[in-house]
Amino acid sequence: MPKPSDRPQALNVSEFKKYLNIPLLLWYYKEINKAGSLESDVDAFYNNFLKEVFPLRDNFGVEQESRPLKALGLKKTDFRIRYIKNGDLKKVILCENKKRDGESQDSVWKGALNQVVEYANIIRSEKGQESSQPLYLTVNIGTYLRFYELPGNATEPIDWAPAMGRYYELANDEEEVWELWLQIRNQVKSH
Repeated sequence: MPKPSDRPQALNVSEFKKYLNIPLLLWYYKEINKAGSLESDVDAFYNNFLKEVFPLRDNFGVEQESRPLKALGLKKTDFRIRYIKNGDLKKVILCENKKRDGESQDSVWKGALNQVVEYANIIRSEKGQESSQPLYLTVNIGTYLRFYELPGNATEPIDWAPAMGRYYELANDEEEVWELWLQIRNQVKSH
């Protein structure tokens, strides 16, 4: 379980090689790390970051969920990523974000995972979705994230194997995080 003391302190664009060398993403990252930051700060980071990983030119669409789903009461997922292949648009990745300060609380991680899994199971039943294909899920709490997979035809998530069930920190583990997101992108494109 991550600890708040694991957060990096002073950061400069020149210290990074992947996404945090983009000044705007580093600025959002620093906003997330401020005491009293909001979930919207986490959302702002991922709204821009996910577009770097999943560009339009590769047939991906990053969508920020702006309304709660009636079937989940007030629950929703924060981002979903769609991929178009052979003329069919499919939801392939779902992300749930929470504000910082909850990263060391097991209940916050479990609650966010349950929320994104409930939503994923609803998506599986939508017209055009292939329930036999995996859905990739992330839970992002402050600057920490963890990767999951909802295997084809399953209703319970598992840790996504390449990420080994680890919690990653966006700055401390920048290169690994970038490579894991690229692996998800490549797996989606190969289905």
